[in-house]
Amino acid sequence: MNTLDAKRSSWAETAQEIEVGLRQGKENNRLLAWVRSQMLLQLTETEQQCITLYYFRALNYRQAGTLLHMNPSSVYRAVRRGTRKLKKAAQQSGIGPDTRRGIQKPMF
Repeated sequence: MNTLDAKRSSWAETAQEIEVGLRQGKENNRLLAWVRSQMLLQLTETEQQCITLYYFRALNYRQAGTLLHMNPSSVYRAVRRGTRKLKKAAQQSGIGPDTRRGIQKPMF
């Protein structure tokens, strides 16, 4: 069986690709820190909890509702309200991609 060298391996990354990945990781960490700080400043405690469970813990509305002793539809509304507030804060501070130019939409 022939082994693939680094140039032909589908898993090999160039130094440039690694550098780009590291820069993207740093930018993602910066944006995540901004989102978490804005969650504390802009959102109610319920909105914070619902967004944390839905986006950061990957629970669905029913699972989050069970943990928070809330109706799933109430969790859904809290997530929607919270994400709207975060989007508005991002637009006001110039954070995140510009969706008018066809660039990828933010995660929230």
